[in-house]
Amino acid sequence: MARQIGQYLLEEIIGSGGFGRVWRGKDTLTGIPIAAKEAMDTRHLNRYREEARILLTFNHPHILRCYQALVHDQIFYVVMEFIPEGTLADRIQKKGPIPYQEAITIAKDIASALDYAHSKGVIHRDIKPSNIFLSGDGVKLGDFGIARLLEISQEASTRIGTPAYMALEHIQGKACFQSDLYSLGVLLYEMLTGKVPFEGVTSETDLVERIQKRRFYPPRKLNPAIPPWLEGIVLKAMAVHTCDRYATAKEFIEALDRIPPPPVPIPEPDEITVPDWIGKNRQDVVREARISGIKIGRVTEERNSQVVKGLVIKQNPMPGSKIPPMESVDLVISKGKRKHALTPVLIGLAVIMVSVGGYYLIQQLNKQDGVGVIPPPIPPAVENKNLVKVPDGLVGLTLDKANDELRKAGFEVKEPPSDLFDGKVKQISEPSDKMLDKTAGVWEAKVITAARVEERVVTPARTVNELGKGHWEYRNTSTGRVKYWVWDNPPGIKTIPAKTEKVKVPAEIELVWEGR
Repeated sequence: MARQIGQYLLEEIIGSGGFGRVWRGKDTLTGIPIAAKEAMDTRHLNRYREEARILLTFNHPHILRCYQALVHDQIFYVVMEFIPEGTLADRIQKKGPIPYQEAITIAKDIASALDYAHSKGVIHRDIKPSNIFLSGDGVKLGDFGIARLLEISQEASTRIGTPAYMALEHIQGKACFQSDLYSLGVLLYEMLTGKVPFEGVTSETDLVERIQKRRFYPPRKLNPAIPPWLEGIVLKAMAVHTCDRYATAKEFIEALDRIPPPPVPIPEPDEITVPDWIGKNRQDVVREARISGIKIGRVTEERNSQVVKGLVIKQNPMPGSKIPPMESVDLVISKGKRKHALTPVLIGLAVIMVSVGGYYLIQQLNKQDGVGVIPPPIPPAVENKNLVKVPDGLVGLTLDKANDELRKAGFEVKEPPSDLFDGKVKQISEPSDKMLDKTAGVWEAKVITAARVEERVVTPARTVNELGKGHWEYRNTSTGRVKYWVWDNPPGIKTIPAKTEKVKVPAEIELVWEGR
């Protein structure tokens, strides 16, 4: 329902939120279209007054103009310039990424508005697409409702804002002028890719960790059409520490004006050490992966009599491996113990036994009636030709010899990976002399006390350093190349002589009978 407040006719409500609602209307004296913010909740009255106080002193082509602040029927209104074309958020949602030439122009307009605001001692603190208004004269920055005037301190003590666009110091309640430049970097990233860098983050703790470790896709990975030098500008603006960002909005504009500028070095994200998830619950692993910037790849399930259902029994790459950010790790989840069912042979035996038993009972009943019946011949016992005895003497053999003995006995052996240790069999999962159906499973070797160090021909010395519980570093002191691995019993040696050509650590192996 339309209403008149002073010289302004408010015609319809075009938006609303937690702070109030927005009307579209016109100035009845001049006929100029206007937008009026109405403070519906008196708790947020100070926000409207602060915005009006700031904007009434501003005059910049890329900042939304404020015409008047007034009270009507005890309700506070801020009358502002009306932009019918909508917001940048509407544009991205409808059309996706913006061509980089246009995105540069928009970013320069916003940087110009920030340079003006910062010169007045004001930080905006909420740079995001929904606060950028599109017009025929370029874009205009609006919503200074949570802006802070830095009259004494050089940082704002509150952390109000939109988390996806907030710098680390802003989240920590110490926003400064460069916090706006970080948000502008995120805005430019979103214009170029159609996505925010830290998409899907649900908690402040996760967001802080991903900002600190820079766990996001570089813009060109999402949109290869972005020039490398422009990607460098985005990544510099989004640096974790303020000293690594552009010092001022004017410096940001100068970087965008250099077409093409000198190549900007693109910081490479650190490699990620794959955590040890074996024995952990699947849901916990998924959460840890999201925080660490690791994608969960293919997930399969298999039976395992010794691991509870739902826990991880294998992963690829192995724990301790180094992978790039957002690389995937495949998991194998335990399905628990196998639910044994009667094999066809046992079912056949059961049918024969029931038939013979029933026939014999009928004969006995007939004899009681004086009727003699010639009993049928007893059927021969059904022999399972697939039953094979587990060989004796496997413990203490090398893996190759133990596998040969199993093959001679008629079993199928699953070859170990090429990077498995040479070593001796310490134990087997099934006792010797036990009869097993050779078609019902396969023998597989498992390392139970050590993991292999990759063999490489070396001439310089190498050093071995303990990194933590069970985690070791194997460093070539000449080339600087590093190999990581995990074992239960670390070696006593700390330096390997320079003339060593191959490095092997003895392993003890368990032969495991795995059901199909």
